[in-house]
Amino acid sequence: MTYEVAIVADDLTGAGDTAVRFAEAGWPTLLRLGGDRPGDAESDGDVAVVAITTDSRARPPAGAADLVREATTGLLRRGVTHLFKKVDSTARGPVRAEIDAMLDVLPPAPSRSSAPPSPPWAAPSWTASCWSGDARSARPRWAGTR
Repeated sequence: MTYEVAIVADDLTGAGDTAVRFAEAGWPTLLRLGGDRPGDAESDGDVAVVAITTDSRARPPAGAADLVREATTGLLRRGVTHLFKKVDSTARGPVRAEIDAMLDVLPPAPSRSSAPPSPPWAAPSWTASCWSGDARSARPRWAGTR
């Protein structure tokens, strides 16, 4: 099975609250505990969206990055075409290391975008960005002010 959309979150709550938005919109959605492992998809049926947790929020940046890189690589091997990196709405954890890790393993694409976390009042002000061309060389800009 190839998922259309994959959500990579740093904790279970983030994976769940993002997955439920897809489910509410009518997308067949699956929340996986402990990541996406080989052989998991054989029993997934008609699932279009998978949300996984790397459980990386409390880890040091290098360890968190490794977990995100591994999860993203596995999902790309499975043919996922749309990846969503969920970060904590209050920017807890090694956010930049995790986003950089995902960007490191993504192939070049026509465009990539980021958006502020939701709810906006609960988070620092983020600079929303859109990249064109080889997005692997682009990095998000962090405003970090309220």
